[in-house]
Amino acid sequence: MADVCEDLLEDLLVLLQEVKSKEEFNEEELRHRVALCKPSRLTAFYRVTEDGREIAFLSLDRDDVEAVVTIYELFVLRQMRDQGYGTRILLEIESLARRESFRCVTVFPRPLDNDRTMPSLIRWYERRGYRAREGAPEFEKNV
Repeated sequence: MADVCEDLLEDLLVLLQEVKSKEEFNEEELRHRVALCKPSRLTAFYRVTEDGREIAFLSLDRDDVEAVVTIYELFVLRQMRDQGYGTRILLEIESLARRESFRCVTVFPRPLDNDRTMPSLIRWYERRGYRAREGAPEFEKNV
């Protein structure tokens, strides 16, 4: 069964495209999410697509000094949820971090809407290998 899931995830080819503003998104739900995001000086925004179709918004920081990629928001369109896209995007972020010689990926899990609870979101990240940092609100995974 695990092999079948991995094969299905390999078929989901997602593309991360850096964007500068919400106007670069076609989907209103994603534009709204981008408008709510408060970036730091390191934060980059990405439109995530599959076969040219928007599926998600991603915001993350690349901290070269600490060698850490931090995910602030991973927001998949409601109609695209529960189809493996979040997992595939997470795998792509981890791959990007390895290619660019970062040591780990961190995330501050928090629900971005009413579809998920905090405990279910934490379990989702834990099933993908993320662990809570001692005395800190974030979760991390070495890559």
